Amino acid sequence: MGVLYKTVKNTQAIQKQSMISDLMARGITETQDGKSILDLDYYELRHELVLAEIRKTDIESPENKWF
Repeated sequence: MGVLYKTVKNTQAIQKQSMISDLMARGITETQDGKSILDLDYYELRHELVLAEIRKTDIESPENKWF
């Protein structure tokens, strides 16, 4: 069980660095609460990346309308 735990933690650490890079490429360095993205854990970073993707979506475009 210890090996699996270490593998998951290492994978999350790699993904965390990737998410930080993606957010910085979009010009996002802190959350709306003013917390630095460098201080966030894996799940908080994932949440911020989803919010950034939602903000990027052009809701006026006909392809992005739901109804």
